[in-house]
Amino acid sequence: MKRKPKIYIQMFLSYLVMLVIPIAAAAVIYGYSRQVIRSQTEKMNDNLLEMIQRDLDQRVSDVQKIAARLAMDTRVQMISKVKGKFGTEDQMSLYYLYNDLQSLALSEDFISDVFIYFNNTQTVCDINGNMSAELFYDLYYRNAEYPLEWFQEYMGRSHYNDTLKIRRENGDDILLFTMSTLNSYVGESTATVFVFRNWQDAWIP
Repeated sequence: MKRKPKIYIQMFLSYLVMLVIPIAAAAVIYGYSRQVIRSQTEKMNDNLLEMIQRDLDQRVSDVQKIAARLAMDTRVQMISKVKGKFGTEDQMSLYYLYNDLQSLALSEDFISDVFIYFNNTQTVCDINGNMSAELFYDLYYRNAEYPLEWFQEYMGRSHYNDTLKIRRENGDDILLFTMSTLNSYVGESTATVFVFRNWQDAWIP
């Protein structure tokens, strides 16, 4: 009779071992699987971030090329030299430039807007039309942070691949890329090209 407790203990230990072994094996498999999944997830995230970074770099490069091309455009250079009022030929040049900007905005879907400010006449040529800088600001770029005087002074500065973030009155955050015409003297600007895309889009296609 005294041996029965030992038998029960042995049986209990046997059952315990049979129970522990699968649990331990499952824990090892789970830990290994979790490590593999984590490693694969981190790798996928790194690849995704790298792809997004390349796409962002490419889009910024495309915007800079467009701004530089417009800054060297012959028609832009001619209009930028006009002082006082525009003559008939100048008005036609502005009209043709407006058409060029519209075509550019339609062909390049990553661009939200493109406009050119002419400092000598304080005129803006935009995809929405040609107008005074004051009217343009009131219609499209009015914001609490930068008043008209500051915005107009900023447009008249010399720029080379500069950027400016603005929150418009409608709540849109936009990022402006700026480039002055390349015939300007150092520290002066006769015309400045502006290209932007909505900040919320984060340049994701």
